Amino acid sequence: MSFFDFVTSQFADNILTLSGEIIITPKTTSDKDEIAEFDMAVLNRKLDEIRHKFGFLRINVIHGLLEINVKFFCSNARINQGNFLEEYNEYLKNVVMDILQNNKLFVRVNVFGKFETLKKISEYRYLNKGKDVRFAITDEIYKGSSAKFMRPIFYFIVLLIVVCSYFGYQGYQYFFADKNKAKVEQNDANDANVEKKKENEPELKEKDKEVKEKDKEIMEKEIPPANKM
Repeated sequence: MSFFDFVTSQFADNILTLSGEIIITPKTTSDKDEIAEFDMAVLNRKLDEIRHKFGFLRINVIHGLLEINVKFFCSNARINQGNFLEEYNEYLKNVVMDILQNNKLFVRVNVFGKFETLKKISEYRYLNKGKDVRFAITDEIYKGSSAKFMRPIFYFIVLLIVVCSYFGYQGYQYFFADKNKAKVEQNDANDANVEKKKENEPELKEKDKEVKEKDKEIMEKEIPPANKM
């Protein structure tokens, strides 16, 4: 699974749980050597195709004495494939058909799980009869109309809005609010100085008047009046 597929799957609307296996056994005990001689390269090639297509699936191959088990598993995986059940059915069918090219082998498919979409929750099971592989819906529950508002992408958008709002507010406080506050404080200080100056203006005028009168008295004392003719 690519990084892009992983990221987009985190916001997918479909949830898958899957468990089960493909069991390969000889048709008769006299054909038991067919398991030991089975060409695993063909099987592994088909399983790699499934891994590439459905990267969320865990696939293990277990070799027994008289059987080969191919186990599939995933739990509550978010996936983008809305038609997963149909696509997976085709891949299983291809695996079974390749195995049964050896007519001395018997294959049994038993895979089951739960698939949840925006509209409904379905329980399913894959079975086979020879090369014919099919799935059946064993139970189905339809959701209410409000379920579409519970999508992960909506939670992500809300979270994104909250984060952007927070950093936007912090940026405004840093770049604009502090400067505006300083400017307002400076203007208030200037206004206060002007008001103080106006309040002190009568007192200053009075002091100025007193200074002028004292200067006049000094001038009169220093310069005697001119003699009369």
